[in-house]
This record gives sequence, structure tokens and C-alpha cells, in this order.
Amino acid sequence: MVWINGRPLTVVGIVRDAGLQLNVLNAVIVSDAVAKDLALSSDYVTVDIKVLPGAAGQVAQQAPLAWAPFASDEVDVDSPPDPRQLRDVIESNVAIMLVTLTVVTLLAAVLSLTNSMTSAVFQRAGEFGLRRAIGARRIHIVGLVQAEGLILGLFGGIIGVYLAVIAVLMVTAVRHWQPVLNPFMIPLGICGGVVVGLLGGFVATLRASRIQPSHALRSA
Repeated sequence: MVWINGRPLTVVGIVRDAGLQLNVLNAVIVSDAVAKDLALSSDYVTVDIKVLPGAAGQVAQQAPLAWAPFASDEVDVDSPPDPRQLRDVIESNVAIMLVTLTVVTLLAAVLSLTNSMTSAVFQRAGEFGLRRAIGARRIHIVGLVQAEGLILGLFGGIIGVYLAVIAVLMVTAVRHWQPVLNPFMIPLGICGGVVVGLLGGFVATLRASRIQPSHALRSA
């Protein structure tokens, strides 16, 4: 038994699950007659309507007319957003997140490749100096380093695309989804790897082009 405004009321049950109506878990549910006796009655009535997915918009338009045909303007309706609009918002947010992650990954790949190729050029300074001593010009050294960067980027792009396709197929198989692959993205990914290779080898190319024939004598 509980006491409300000095009146004892017998507890007949406890609500353990109220769905989306969380305020019911901390409330006392009484009949309309008891509420009037306790001066707890309100001037408004709340009705929850459960609908099928996608039907909330139509029901929200028709519910006021069905509930109060002659006072439909006084009925306030709160309906969930249209699933199609919600899907568009989610897809837009996911696309922005993926683009951001892609840009960050590309920058990390460019920095990593730049560091690796710059270190390789520093270790091969004697070789490049010897090439310059026997007649190679700067453009030849530049072409050699850029070709190495292009080959690394090409193989990296091919391996990356292959692993990406495998990852998509594995995720869709585990989640029992229908895999959707855009064939245009495969050559685009390979071209992205080539671009990363060229950008990553740019700093190393500049460093290699400045090597003089005297480096061959110092390394020897």
C-alpha cells in the first residue's frame, strides 16, 4: 500500500518495462476516478500509437481527425522522422566519415612512403653519385627515383584494392548482406596508389637530384 495526498492506495502491480515511456517507471498509475478524487487529473490526454515502419507520417496526419474530428487543431502530434530522410542523413554522415578516414589514410601513406624513400636515397647516395660521375644527368636520377615510387605505388594500389574487396566480401558474408561493389572504384584505387607513390617519392626525388659526383668519392 502507498499513500498519496493522505489517501491509502493498494498496489496491484509494478511496471518493469514501459517501452519508450520511461517516465512511467517512476510514476503511479491510477484510474481516472481516483485521479479526480486526488485532484491529480490533467487537462490533456496522451495517446501512443504504434505503426508499421514508414507509416508514421501518414498516421500523424490522420490521427488528429480520428481522435478529435471537431477540434483537430488542438491535437499536437509528435511523429518520428521519415525513414527515407533518416537513411539519407545516415548515409551522408557515413560518407563524410569515410572520406575523412580516406584522406587521413592517404596522408599517412604519403608521409610513410616519403620517409622510406628519403632514407633509401640517403643510403644510396654513393650509387647516385657514381651514376652522376659516369655521365648520368639529374633528369636520369629523377626518373629513376620517380619510377621506383610509381612501381611501389602501383603494387600498393593493387594489393590495397584486392584486400578491400576481400574485406567487403567477408563482412557481407558474416552479416548475411548482399555485396555491392562498384567496378569503377577498382581502377580508381589503383590510380590512388600510383598518386601516393609519386607524391611520396617527390621529396626523395628532390634530394636525389642534388647529389653530386663527389658523393661517390666520399662514400668510397
